[in-house]
Amino acid sequence: MDQWSLKNILKFQTLSADMDSQRYLSQNVSKVLEDIGVSKYIVEKRRRTWLMLETNASLSAKLSGSDITVYHFGSQSEGTTTPGMMSDVDMLSMYNNEVVLQEFSDFQPGKKCLLMVKTDSSPPQHCYLQRLKLDLPQPLTKRLWPDDVIDDKGRVLISNTWFDKILGEEGKVLSHGPSRSWMEEVDIVVAFSCEKLPEECKFMFHRPRPGHWPKLETLGRARKQPACLVPQGHPETPWFLPEWRFSTSLIERLLVFDFTTTQIKVYTLLKMIRKTFIKPHLGEKFSTFHIKTAMMFTIESYPEDIWREDNIVQCAIYCLTTIQRWLKIGHCPHFTIADVNLFVGKLHENDRVFVYDFISRIISDCLQCIFFITMDDFGSKLLKQIAPLRCVSRVDALSERIETYTSIRKDLYIKILKGLCRLRIQILEQMDTHNSLCEKVLLLLETEFSGIGSKGTEAERTISKMLFPMMFGHIASAKASLCIERGCEVGTDISSLYEKSFKFDLLSNRLKYAFMLYCSGQYQAAAKELSFCEHLFGYHVWNFCSCSKHGSDPDMDDEGFNWALHHNEQYSLQICVALCVKFSRFETFCIPKHLGYEMYRTHTLADFQERHFKNDAWMSYAVVDAVPLMFYLQFLTYRQLNMSEKKVTALEKLDSYAFYPRGSPGHIDTICNMLGHCYELENNLEEASTFYKDSLYVRPRNNAAIWHIIRLIRNALYKQ
Repeated sequence: MDQWSLKNILKFQTLSADMDSQRYLSQNVSKVLEDIGVSKYIVEKRRRTWLMLETNASLSAKLSGSDITVYHFGSQSEGTTTPGMMSDVDMLSMYNNEVVLQEFSDFQPGKKCLLMVKTDSSPPQHCYLQRLKLDLPQPLTKRLWPDDVIDDKGRVLISNTWFDKILGEEGKVLSHGPSRSWMEEVDIVVAFSCEKLPEECKFMFHRPRPGHWPKLETLGRARKQPACLVPQGHPETPWFLPEWRFSTSLIERLLVFDFTTTQIKVYTLLKMIRKTFIKPHLGEKFSTFHIKTAMMFTIESYPEDIWREDNIVQCAIYCLTTIQRWLKIGHCPHFTIADVNLFVGKLHENDRVFVYDFISRIISDCLQCIFFITMDDFGSKLLKQIAPLRCVSRVDALSERIETYTSIRKDLYIKILKGLCRLRIQILEQMDTHNSLCEKVLLLLETEFSGIGSKGTEAERTISKMLFPMMFGHIASAKASLCIERGCEVGTDISSLYEKSFKFDLLSNRLKYAFMLYCSGQYQAAAKELSFCEHLFGYHVWNFCSCSKHGSDPDMDDEGFNWALHHNEQYSLQICVALCVKFSRFETFCIPKHLGYEMYRTHTLADFQERHFKNDAWMSYAVVDAVPLMFYLQFLTYRQLNMSEKKVTALEKLDSYAFYPRGSPGHIDTICNMLGHCYELENNLEEASTFYKDSLYVRPRNNAAIWHIIRLIRNALYKQ
């Protein structure tokens, strides 16, 4: 920060004690927070996206046979983050197979029941979980799993490290408190749900409150939220005791969702202060959860009319004063659970003194420290905002805001598309694993989504409307493939499934339908459908590929991408998004034999070792970008119809797309393989060989081009 900037900060500091100056600062802080994405619009967009993603993840777990409900918590799902914060993703996986009981009378025969056990020495918010028999409300007397613990009274207690072994199969396990993960940017907490709220977790509903917040409606919804038990012992308990901790994360998320936009801004500003000035010294000892708790108590204790845009700085000071009071007495209460001190095991006396002194200084300076926040260029933006004559105009700030909002929306939208595409791969894997065509998968989908149209949340309804048509395309293609293999006519029931699938996205399922027509010998109908597909494709269409190492990164000037961002997820998929097209092995007879080689791209041990067990799951399928696939099928169809001019035009378009694509092509190696095939059919083997070599140059391993080169060599030797 230059000398002029520091001079103006000091000058503003001398005026900050004046209420008018503080209001002026608050209004500008509010504008800058809006500029970096802390606005009602972006907060709602974040919450909607992450609620959809947790619905997606829950369905993904159930489709794989696990009775798990996934929740997203923390900054991302609350909408209390900014791009510069680079917040982690916090997930809670609720295991529904086990039922946690508070007493034997709640026993449910046939279910795996765990009894909550508390002793006189049990610390607040903690308990043990005792295993019970399946058929009787009686304790188990032998270990069910090797890591179960038998205490001095003979009780079989479930270990709080059991999930570590499951994650250990995926690779190195990273631990942050109760969370376990194999990715730095994702924290996963496993939990069991309580059938009833424990007495400790009813604290919020019984203690005296002013009454204006939480609202009665919010309290009513909160009472219906389950508490859960997460695998974390008390900090002062020996590590070998298998304690579990009560968590009210669902209630807490509900309360944050009830914050006003101004309260969200105050909360986010406090988080930025913590991350900038306290975290470098104390790490996570003084955490975001301490700030969240202080926010809740402050909102509850202070009049609701103080939470205004022109009072943000003073509201932040009120919250800091609450924390300061707790630091002085060494006790931070939990908002929803009784008898808990959130400082225990976190902040030692020296740490509390450090935080207390820092908060005292910034309160006395009326939060002048915020001018030195570098994340999201916050301090610099704020200084420009309060001194517009010297710096950039508000027009420039608004332009930056638009760019920031577009970037955030892009990131959120791509997350939804990638989530759907991962779910599609998982469902296809289920079909492969169970060696079942589609009835089982279709039945499972219908079972999971029965009643969602009228009873589900908005996120569940949106996901179901997007997922069903997507899978109809694969199911229709799989059924049609079986008919073609057996020499049967493709029936109207299959055609009806194809039509339903057209409601998913713009091109991918229509291209599947065109491939079915081609492979069943209906060349005229295929040509007509392809003509319609090409008519749909225009500059408003955005090509998107979700496969690993091929993820699309659209330019902000991409007309199709910007068109997609201005509509809701389902509608934009139908009118302006062209997803890459995937064919499973159940659809083999609905694609040309040459394209089927893509399903067998892994042909050596070195190839297999290079594949990532999750990110490269798409390699078991034939996957191509929609637009080049359309040109490829046009070439094959017009060749069958002896339409030479159109055939040449289609080949030129495919060739041109490979070298001058609109956007970033997802599978350039496969596009080169398709071009090689086209030139093979034209008996131009030299050109075909060149394209296969180009394909190998792009992707040296896990590439079907090796089969085509071997075939060309074999045919040449055979002729000799």
